[in-house]
Amino acid sequence: MPSDDVLGVVVIGVGIAGRVRIRDLGDTAFPERKWNLIGYVSRRTLEIADAHQITEEEALTRPDVDVIVLCTEPHAHESVIRRALEHGKHVLVEFPVATSARVTEELYTLAEQKGLILHEENIALLTPSFRFLNERLQAIELPITSAEIHFTGSYNGWTEDFEKSGGPFCANVSLLQTIYVLLGNCSLTATGGQLQVNDDGFLATAKLSCEKCKDITITIKRTREKSARSKEIKFVIADGTVVKDTPDKPPPTPPSSQAPRKPGLFMEDWLKFVAAVRETGDHAAGAARTRHCIRVADALHAFMGLRGDEAPS
Repeated sequence: MPSDDVLGVVVIGVGIAGRVRIRDLGDTAFPERKWNLIGYVSRRTLEIADAHQITEEEALTRPDVDVIVLCTEPHAHESVIRRALEHGKHVLVEFPVATSARVTEELYTLAEQKGLILHEENIALLTPSFRFLNERLQAIELPITSAEIHFTGSYNGWTEDFEKSGGPFCANVSLLQTIYVLLGNCSLTATGGQLQVNDDGFLATAKLSCEKCKDITITIKRTREKSARSKEIKFVIADGTVVKDTPDKPPPTPPSSQAPRKPGLFMEDWLKFVAAVRETGDHAAGAARTRHCIRVADALHAFMGLRGDEAPS
């Protein structure tokens, strides 16, 4: 798509992420802005300042809509993405793209056939703490003996429903992507998985291996009781050094109101997507990451006895 063309955009799903997208898309502060927020789609009747509510059918069929930004629950992604691609729309979707590797692969193949961009959001890879950790790991020459991610959070209405979420490592596929990137885009192999579910919540444990690290553990703990989200990442190096991420720090206040404003994480993700649509940015690496990590999630779920498209290897 020519860089001077204005993209017509519709946001489908107006939860927390959807509202942030609408806010960002309506922000006129960025010089890169060459898009027009045509409207949003919601199951509820809403009033949002400077935005118009339209139907899903309008969003998918109107000729002035170039992009669909999809912020609904995972089980609803497949049908909307498939129809959007069939109608010639680029798609940015909150992770995961779909609830299985088979469907994800089908959707990416369809996007390629149509010459369209299908982009999966993962703002965890854009945070200061991730970048700090990635830089530290890249500077280490000794082997990595073990890697761990421990994530905790509460139920949200669909993460606990494995039919709707695709399973714990589909709904939280960003954790697999985090390990994948931190280990240099190293191909991951699922070596084991356990799932414990009780009245209070669930605990899912993944065991993984790759060429750069043979001992990788990811745990996901979700509880019925409301609790703050928490994520801890730790790597142990062959000499005993422990490398951890550090809490995100707020950006410093610009010294002048005239200073350029740094985009937030969702806006940064959007600008990467726009660059791919305009063929000025890389898309292949993100697509390869998405396709690989959802296959790993399916393999982990097979170990747990959940529905999956791939058997353990």
